Amino acid sequence: MAVKKKVGIVIGPHANKWVETYNDTVGMSPKRPWLDAVPRSRRVDEDGRFKPTGRFVRIDIAMAYALMYINEKRGQPYALHIIPAGKVSSKLFEGYDFIFYHWFDLLIVPSYKPFADKAGRPMAKLKKIYDKHAPKIFPPAKYADLIYDKCDYYSFLSERGLPVGNTVCVNRHEFEAAPKATASRIARHIKLAKWGEAFAKPVWGTDAIDVGRPAQLNTQPKILKYLTQTFANQRYPKVVFQKFYSDFETTVPQIRTYWLGDRYQYSVMEDHTEHYLTEANDVPLIEKAKAIARETFKYIKPLFRKDGRKVDPFVTRVDFGCCLEKGNKDTLFINEIEFNPGLYLYMDPVDSYRRMNFDFKMATQADRIIRQFFGFKQPRGKIKI
Repeated sequence: MAVKKKVGIVIGPHANKWVETYNDTVGMSPKRPWLDAVPRSRRVDEDGRFKPTGRFVRIDIAMAYALMYINEKRGQPYALHIIPAGKVSSKLFEGYDFIFYHWFDLLIVPSYKPFADKAGRPMAKLKKIYDKHAPKIFPPAKYADLIYDKCDYYSFLSERGLPVGNTVCVNRHEFEAAPKATASRIARHIKLAKWGEAFAKPVWGTDAIDVGRPAQLNTQPKILKYLTQTFANQRYPKVVFQKFYSDFETTVPQIRTYWLGDRYQYSVMEDHTEHYLTEANDVPLIEKAKAIARETFKYIKPLFRKDGRKVDPFVTRVDFGCCLEKGNKDTLFINEIEFNPGLYLYMDPVDSYRRMNFDFKMATQADRIIRQFFGFKQPRGKIKI
């Protein structure tokens, strides 16, 4: 009898300090039988805080148990194990044929201190582990490294004719070698390119942490101060400067589009006051955003191929801003791409407790990806729940 392929799925750190990172939760109910297997130690309250009497489960854990349920229902073509973040090691990974690390990427906030290197660079040891085992990890290291680096993926998109904001980047080495000259270069670029105002965000930054706003960047000394403060954090290798688009989240909301593989799921809109699900008057904007995202997937999907075989992406969020031409809603641009985004599942329009059944949908997609990776046949029909 052939030995089954071993699959490990890594879940996030087990502590309440990461409640903001893993703040999507799903409720235990008869409609989610896979959650019955979740031990009390892994249960949380609705806000994501660990609580043995809790009746909710964090999204990373819920999806992992849903995948175990699906694998069992489909005859267990592979052996599946859940790997807690604190147990990750190169030696452990050697015993697996496929590692699904989506929930424990390099950008989680706060970073996981045991994986910082001697220089204090957050998650540097974890990156070495992932790089060493690159042929069998998912998402693929090549894709993840591209998405981690906003400078790289803005260039990647722009070179393929996809709309992005006007951008210029600064790396740590350049700044540390010549701080004043670097700040002067940026100030001169903003003036000569006639940006008017600029906005900045650090590479490896998340959730608007340490962004630079127009009032902080309107002179060379202010740019120097911002870069000095930002690069004091060893987490950041680069800083992206972009033209400030005044329509963004003011006259036109930001559009966060969610995808499983290359299949559209839903959108969340964000203006300067709140997040909300799609409304009727947003539909034309969303259709434009979806068309751009579909074009984007044409260039992203080849990064997932394994030994010439098609392998789908997992969860992707493509965010859009407006407007490259002031007041022109036909000039959307790609603001960000994320593969481990906040999901806003509580905004389910049918039933907030349902959470769009996204834990099961994600697990189904993960099962599909695992089968593609190994060249297994895809199952027919759906599992009834």
